[in-house]
Amino acid sequence: MRSHRHYVTTSINQKKLELRQKLKLVVRSIPKLERARKSALILEKLRSSTIFKNAKSILLFASTEWEPDLWPIINNFQDYDKTFYLPAVSELRIGKLTTKQKLVKTKLGIFEPTILIPAEKIERIDLILLPALAFDMRGNRLGHGSGWYDKFMAMVDYKACIGLAFKEQIIKKVPTKELDIKADKIFLDKILRH
Repeated sequence: MRSHRHYVTTSINQKKLELRQKLKLVVRSIPKLERARKSALILEKLRSSTIFKNAKSILLFASTEWEPDLWPIINNFQDYDKTFYLPAVSELRIGKLTTKQKLVKTKLGIFEPTILIPAEKIERIDLILLPALAFDMRGNRLGHGSGWYDKFMAMVDYKACIGLAFKEQIIKKVPTKELDIKADKIFLDKILRH
């Protein structure tokens, strides 16, 4: 006989799978020029925030065309007095952005660093930026399904994590499991009222 816990986990996984399929369609329905405009607004909120300004070490993500665009920071990382990292989602490692760091496109279409640091060797990250398919207003996150951020963030010391999303990615409730991480704040392209 199956345990109640197994049934609940399976039910949550099924709900997450259905939501992922639905939200991929929602985000892909946003016209390219509109996504660019929204990304610029999110990036401006991020850059002007106290948490970003005060952070000395930041884990970015290599945005896909369906996510808020962080490439203006990635491509100009030397303009900031900060240490930036990018995840290697195929492993539980990150790479520091340097002039020697090369980024390669994976089979999943995500750019990853080639010079990597194991999670256990990372002392502290001031700010982690979270991509997602969806967030709810409590900071719960629906990722792409690999659990990379949940696993990585359980292994490293970090000060804050901020989700970046388009307003269309905010849903009423993200189904969660015990080990799912939450965003401390979410920066959107619009202020939402609840």
